[in-house]
Amino acid sequence: MTRPTLALPELRRQAEAELVQDILPFWVRHAFDPATGYLTGVLTNDLRRVDDVPRHVVICARLLWTFGAAARHEPRPEWLETGRRAFALLTGAFWDAQHGGVYWSLDPDGRVLSDRKQIYAQA
Repeated sequence: MTRPTLALPELRRQAEAELVQDILPFWVRHAFDPATGYLTGVLTNDLRRVDDVPRHVVICARLLWTFGAAARHEPRPEWLETGRRAFALLTGAFWDAQHGGVYWSLDPDGRVLSDRKQIYAQA
């Protein structure tokens, strides 16, 4: 038995609803610790924060790209704020002011943990 296919406009509507109503609000709430404003380390399946782990630049860059794109489409204040937080961290603690580029990871206190310059992160 074949499953019925959705018309492209309906598929787009469903995908956008999932993004706008569930995915982006979830990350607005959980990407950064509300008490410290610092990037969340790990979020468990039951939504507990685990903060004694490294923070990697790639997740920070993904947050910046995602919320930047969302805000260009619809400039909601919470999306702009989440993008700004990611940008501040990327150009702040993750940024190598002496040699340029971004560090691979920070420790839970925001200090450089790995100063590797992975091409994946630089891109």
